[in-house]
Amino acid sequence: MFESAGIPYPRKEFRALKNREIKSRKKQLIDAVRDNPSMSLKEISGKLRIHPYVLFKNIKEIYSLAGVNYLGKGAKRRMKKQFAVIEYIKNNNFATQREINNSCKTHVQLLFKKGIFEAYERAGISFPYERLRLHGTAIKAIKDNARMFEEEIAKKLSGYGTVNRLVKTRRGFADIILERKGRKVAIELKNYKSHEISISQVKQLNKYLEDITSNLGFLICLKKPKRDSFLMGKNKIIILEDSELHRIPEIIDKGL
Repeated sequence: MFESAGIPYPRKEFRALKNREIKSRKKQLIDAVRDNPSMSLKEISGKLRIHPYVLFKNIKEIYSLAGVNYLGKGAKRRMKKQFAVIEYIKNNNFATQREINNSCKTHVQLLFKKGIFEAYERAGISFPYERLRLHGTAIKAIKDNARMFEEEIAKKLSGYGTVNRLVKTRRGFADIILERKGRKVAIELKNYKSHEISISQVKQLNKYLEDITSNLGFLICLKKPKRDSFLMGKNKIIILEDSELHRIPEIIDKGL
């Protein structure tokens, strides 16, 4: 119609795509699948402007002609995640597992069979073992600080009653069980400097209370969260800073 009117057709690119021979379109699709096995057929066909099911019987025929094993959606998603991690490591040669997981929204330890070591290997980057040794030293320092914190708190609490440390209960070990005037309370100690107390830690302390048949527990930390008391059934859990230990005998004696 445009030719008869002597007017140039304005969508030359679209016309060129429509006029491609079937053989040419098939080849383009097969080559694309071969070069990008992790891309979905929908992505490839959209990019090439080709309807695959007009040219082939089914998706497996395309992959067979491309000489590529057919990958389901789950396998393709995994490959894309792996590629993202590998690229991230190439651009961040000293990336920690935590940094990779946060940046790529994944879990490296589950994504690769050998975890972060395989990820570095596939990125062609030598794993920074020196950083791993430094990390081990840092962990030891954290443990030492936590032990000293526990010893200091236990010593102060001994002035308020009988202190039993690392008491085994049915569902774990309570840091301290304090006995005062015939009453037992469970006390957990957390010397976190950068992150707050979590609800899971409060729930764990509640389990210890249930195990020792007590209805009062304390969680001692360096900095209290905004919410510093919890009622869990008949049990009450109070969060205190290490400078507030003097409140423990007062609360116990009031029978709260």
